Amino acid sequence: MIDKPDITRAARSVNFSEADEERDIEVQILPQEEPWPDHHTAATSEVSEVLDLPGFGKDFDDEKRSWECSRPLGLTATFVICACAYASPVLFAVMPKAGITKWEVTSCGAECEGLLLSLAFKLFLLFIACVALFRKPPALPRASLFRSLLLFLCAVLAFSFWLFYAVRVLNVERDYRAVLHFSTSMVDSLLFLHYLGVVLLLLRPSTPTFVVYVTRSPDGEARTYLIGSMSVQAAALFILRHYYRDFPVYNPWLEMAPRRRRPAPEPKVYAVDHELTQSARARAMAVASRGARDRFYEDEDYDRKVKKRRARLLSSAEEAFTHVRKSKEQAPQTAMDSQEAAQAIFPALARPLQKFLRATRQQPFYSLDSIVGYLSSCLKHDLSPRAFLQRFCRSEPVVFNRRDHRPRQPWTIICSQVLYHGLQDGTELVLRQNDVSILCQVKRLPELVISEDPYDEDKFVLRLNSETSV
Repeated sequence: MIDKPDITRAARSVNFSEADEERDIEVQILPQEEPWPDHHTAATSEVSEVLDLPGFGKDFDDEKRSWECSRPLGLTATFVICACAYASPVLFAVMPKAGITKWEVTSCGAECEGLLLSLAFKLFLLFIACVALFRKPPALPRASLFRSLLLFLCAVLAFSFWLFYAVRVLNVERDYRAVLHFSTSMVDSLLFLHYLGVVLLLLRPSTPTFVVYVTRSPDGEARTYLIGSMSVQAAALFILRHYYRDFPVYNPWLEMAPRRRRPAPEPKVYAVDHELTQSARARAMAVASRGARDRFYEDEDYDRKVKKRRARLLSSAEEAFTHVRKSKEQAPQTAMDSQEAAQAIFPALARPLQKFLRATRQQPFYSLDSIVGYLSSCLKHDLSPRAFLQRFCRSEPVVFNRRDHRPRQPWTIICSQVLYHGLQDGTELVLRQNDVSILCQVKRLPELVISEDPYDEDKFVLRLNSETSV
């Protein structure tokens, strides 16, 4: 618990004076609309999502536009076919009792009531199973082959049962028990069709068949995934879901991080057989200083700089957290809430956090309000300083990217195969979103042949000779 001091609740700017720099520095904590001081600013612009690919001109645009227009029609047709198939058993059982025609059937008492109860429970379970399996179809650019197959089989099944019902049951069958058995058999067929959908849509893709090596450009992050037999577009959806979970956030400003160049010694060139001319000496100097050594020293200095600023930030955070503790008393007069406590200790963290975010080029990802709110949440739940700094010191998954977070993320698939065809050995596809491209290379797992060898008994024979020391 800390006493409520007479300080401002938020520190937007703080003035510091350093003896080594002999000048005053004004530090602004994470401005979003102004450039960072003492550093260059990278200006970005919106990138069009229309791809200019050779061979994909007006015909590709027309095909894409026609598919986007026909997609609502396909969803409507799917809903109509499924609704007709689901309502057909109910209509089969109701029509003999509705009095629409002069069809008269005999009553069967408790047996028919049991069949009606079984029919109702089967329809209820079928509805729950269909909602669980087809609740939200993925937004894929092409129709799913197996979903289309299941829809076709559902339409054929409904048409076949209606045709048989019109020819052999309607106004012909007098036993109502036979009509209920016919309705129950259609529900059983629909349940088996749902089982087929579970095998094709869930079990088949879950069996590992391929290995996918995923590489992100331009930073080169890579992961490897096991994937089952599925279409190219389904594989793209699978990879993107794991990409948002496993890959760190791409920081386009990290390559532009300022690196201090260390003056490298001038390379020495010696003439062994004869004296070098001026042009030959210039070529030799150019070969000797290709830049690899300079890059090595720059990266080494940058890593040392980041580690130093991380250590200073950790020390400042630990010192700031020692000035506040959670109150155990019942509403003391000098107590503050977590937001006020965060605003009180934040000025002690402002400068080291500013310098660390500037060194790691993370300032566009965080605003002042978000940092203070996160600090307030850490104080509220009594977290440690290392837990508070974990968000800034380690890269978070892409799904936690607060800068480009959108409910819908558009991606473009580029593949030489038709998207609804299955994966093959050697398939390559590219997923693209603005400046980020993901290359996916598919390789089939080898067929494993495991044989069994007889168990060797645990018996040994000691071989002795004249020179053996045992």
